[in-house]
Amino acid sequence: MKYVWVDQVFCFWILGSFTMFLFIFGSLAVLHPEGLVPSRGSLVWDLAKMLEQTMGTSGHYLFLFVGMAALFSSQLGGVDGGSRIFADMLHTSFKFGRRLSLEKWYLVLVGATIVIGTASVAFFERRGTAGLDFLFYSALIGGFAMAVYVPLLLYMNLTKLPKSARPGWINIFFVSIASVMYIAFAVYTVAEKVLRMVAG
Repeated sequence: MKYVWVDQVFCFWILGSFTMFLFIFGSLAVLHPEGLVPSRGSLVWDLAKMLEQTMGTSGHYLFLFVGMAALFSSQLGGVDGGSRIFADMLHTSFKFGRRLSLEKWYLVLVGATIVIGTASVAFFERRGTAGLDFLFYSALIGGFAMAVYVPLLLYMNLTKLPKSARPGWINIFFVSIASVMYIAFAVYTVAEKVLRMVAG
């Protein structure tokens, strides 16, 4: 549990917030003096072009490389983490899951995730989705998934774990807040879309 606290507080929360603010301040420092307000799908490209004007071609490619590294690391973490979790669930919780070893399930799930992700990008490109909008759609779907996952995680921890391994009140409090936020996000999003359809 000590390792989990260090990992989540230091690596995920503090370092994640720090790098997020670096991107925000970088955008403000480069775009605000020029009076530029890029659309959400062209932010990365606009920043790269601005850096090219001040730092030359090297600045342009350096920023694109940093942006690619940030996106790649988050995608790699999602693909690896999700595949490990689902491989473990399939292998340990279902009879048919024992037909394949844990390693083979992991490879199957990683491969399926890559194929589905690539097909999704190709689909959005063919439909003419502007810029990086498909990333925002992906984040939206992820928000709905979290609205189910976070409350379910809390329920499982409080009912299926032995009392000695159950989370304390601090963990319960913050996971409960996260559950309410994700559920509220999902309900608000669905309600807004339904109201738009009715009004339209």
